[in-house]
Amino acid sequence: MKKLIPVLISLILPALGLSADLESRVRRLENILSHQRGSELLLELQRLRQELQRLRGQVEEQAFRLDRLEQQQREQYRDLDNRLRSAQLMSPAKGGDPNVSAPDSPPEEQLYRKALGLLKKRQYEAAVAAFQELLRRYPEGTYVDNALYWSGEAFYVKRDYSQALAAFQRLRYQYPQSPKVPGALLKIGYIQDERKERARARAALEELIQRFPQSTEARLARARLARMAHEH
Repeated sequence: MKKLIPVLISLILPALGLSADLESRVRRLENILSHQRGSELLLELQRLRQELQRLRGQVEEQAFRLDRLEQQQREQYRDLDNRLRSAQLMSPAKGGDPNVSAPDSPPEEQLYRKALGLLKKRQYEAAVAAFQELLRRYPEGTYVDNALYWSGEAFYVKRDYSQALAAFQRLRYQYPQSPKVPGALLKIGYIQDERKERARARAALEELIQRFPQSTEARLARARLARMAHEH
């Protein structure tokens, strides 16, 4: 029996990952083997097997959560990229790049285009700083609603949901006629769903569908509501 001790230990320790608690228990197993207490050995092996199954379950759960988080991050990047590709200024120069300012364009427009260009390059911190500078310098300016929306998108991609929600909510209530409101309502619903605020998420998404039933955002809201109903 004693000759089996090194073999058993060499098989058990790698499988258990050498955690401090389990290693201590394996050493106890070694002691049991040394005294040839068969019934205690079987009991301890059963306990170790259960512990190993529990740890494997935790690893699998964490791997699933990480994979889901990475998938969500990729979806957020893709969604932002798609929105940026379709973004246009209110009065872009004909034939020009809407993200590049003409030399004689107003300072507010130049700053807005600069911020949008940074966002397009995925320089989120710099983009947020530029949008917030625009909001500070031009609180009643032409691009306030757009600046709120895009800064919210930048915060959303960074998973700073509190700042993103604040930007989208400000846009929603202060600029209810803005063409960016459907996108803001959609992201408000997404964020509240991520934060497990189910009732608020449904309310925002249903408001979006009611107010803008033919919009792309309404289609996405219906899909999210269907997924929420399935999950919960």
